[in-house]
Amino acid sequence: MLTILSSLLAATCYAVVLAVFLAFHVLAPERSIFAHAVSDYAVGRTARLFVGYGLVGSLGAALLAIATVSTGDFPVRIPIYLALLAILRIGVLRFRTDIEGEAVTREGKLHYVFAIVTFALTYMIVSTSQPTLDTFANPPLNAVLGGLGWIVTAALVGVVTTLLPPLRRVFGLAERIFLLSTASWLLLLAVTLAVSHG
Repeated sequence: MLTILSSLLAATCYAVVLAVFLAFHVLAPERSIFAHAVSDYAVGRTARLFVGYGLVGSLGAALLAIATVSTGDFPVRIPIYLALLAILRIGVLRFRTDIEGEAVTREGKLHYVFAIVTFALTYMIVSTSQPTLDTFANPPLNAVLGGLGWIVTAALVGVVTTLLPPLRRVFGLAERIFLLSTASWLLLLAVTLAVSHG
């Protein structure tokens, strides 16, 4: 029962995350999807919405930590990664990003460190969960999760590559693909857990 409840609540959180993610692009069209990082939405008219976006994402990760540990199916490192993700995402919200084109600040560097760590944790969750999902997940859902996993990997490579100055102008696009694919993957993980343990 705990697995189903926490999974359904996590799925709701990630559905909200995806909806808000898309809303950013409607509410702040002046932000370039190519050049501006998603964290730039933390400044200006979408600042409060960004905080909500981050907090709901953290709640979703915490709920998935509960769901994965309660199943007993996953290696213990998976709920640990999810719990760390839930906590460390707060650092992304706590420290203001440096807007593209502005001077680099200490606060911006701290934001950057938390962003890197949370991106790495998210990738680790996706990559290390798949072998377990292969053993019990609904085949169609598992196939979609597997496909999204490849997109997550390619997007993370894109994020790292576009940190290089010559490619910096498309960093925002690579980051958006990564965030969209990981949120979708986590949503489907929650759905898979609810369906498989219902």
